[in-house]
Amino acid sequence: MTDPAGRDRRIAIVGLGYVGLPLALDLAEAGHEVLGVDASAPRLEQLRAGASYIDDVADARVAAAVAAGSFMPVGTDTDWTDASVAFICVPTPVTASREPDLGPIRTAATYVRRGLRRGDLVVLQSTTYPGTTMGPLRELLESDGLRAGTDFDLAFSPERVSPGEGRPSSSIPRLVGGIHAASTARAAAILRPISPSVAELSSPDAAELAKLFENVFRNVNIALVNELALICERLGLDVWEVIRGASTKPFGFMPFYPGPGVGGHCIPVDPYYLAARAREVGIHERFIETAGDINSRMPEHVVSLVSTALNARAKPLRGSSVLVIGVAFKPDVSDDRNSPAAPLIAELQAAGASVSYHDPRLPRFDPSETHELPRREGAPLESVDLETALDAKPDCVVIVTPHTEIDWDAVFEHADLVVDTRDASRGRTLRPGQVLRLGAGWS
Repeated sequence: MTDPAGRDRRIAIVGLGYVGLPLALDLAEAGHEVLGVDASAPRLEQLRAGASYIDDVADARVAAAVAAGSFMPVGTDTDWTDASVAFICVPTPVTASREPDLGPIRTAATYVRRGLRRGDLVVLQSTTYPGTTMGPLRELLESDGLRAGTDFDLAFSPERVSPGEGRPSSSIPRLVGGIHAASTARAAAILRPISPSVAELSSPDAAELAKLFENVFRNVNIALVNELALICERLGLDVWEVIRGASTKPFGFMPFYPGPGVGGHCIPVDPYYLAARAREVGIHERFIETAGDINSRMPEHVVSLVSTALNARAKPLRGSSVLVIGVAFKPDVSDDRNSPAAPLIAELQAAGASVSYHDPRLPRFDPSETHELPRREGAPLESVDLETALDAKPDCVVIVTPHTEIDWDAVFEHADLVVDTRDASRGRTLRPGQVLRLGAGWS
């Protein structure tokens, strides 16, 4: 095990987002001196003031690490040469044509190369396709003459973050695959004190593919249950009841749930990374991209449900007022990256609806800012007060993200017409024809 007082005592974390900041604090609390590198001046200012911008990271952790001097937030104009280890934790978006965009990784690698010395270790954590660490990343790092595996160590250790679930990053097992056994062992030794376990894989490629497979597995199963929801709507069945029934089987089944689409920094994006790599090696897969396409079409289906619900009241979608409840990509987080609410609101606005939203965790929402996914057109909005919005009697309320702190009693008491995409209405006393549920029809 690497001793924090030894050669790897000082570590640089390049990128202080939802992956880099928790890692930086975990390592600082384990005894390392951590240089946190980020290009965002507002973000650095907030961290230096001891404040966190991530739901799962408490202000007190940031403040304590900064005060102790074990965590030092700096800009990219600061060199990392006093450290011997650099973790790259930057986004991996896709282009407008849904091809992998390694721009952030290349930018981070250029920064790391600037301070790279013999004996250093570089670890990529960003989710990407197999061959990235050994290909583009390695080529950039070696462009000044040093050689990976000879002059410096190189490894891939994927992030495994699940925002909003109250699961600290230090409780999640980690994977590591290095360019050779020494790289793997060195990276694993750094991570073991902050992880319940570390699995050492044979190569960066294996670790990259393992990470992609984790997320593609989830995406494919969500697509399957979303298709099941559409079938249930046609058959007049309740998909939520069907899932509960199937879940009684104690083996061979894992429940997934339908919804208005998928969001976050991984699930909507990662299938396209794997599909692109598969094409490069001559595999024209059908399953993975199809699943991504199914999930990306769910917001459009929700818009059709809104139109159906309004038609039942003899109202057109154009000119109707629609209140969207919840725009975060999942419940109980303030993260709107790739939220399905973005295309949903954009399409409602394009259809002529007057759209407002309420989200207690996100005071402002811009449907055109979809982060890793291609941008969409849509007017930015500010969250409205729920009571005021319900008193205004919107023509339709659409439940997208069911945060636990929302007053659901008030929603179902005052809303005349609701499209429920999350089964939030189950178990409640409803008026006839009040709620149209995704995958279940009218309640």
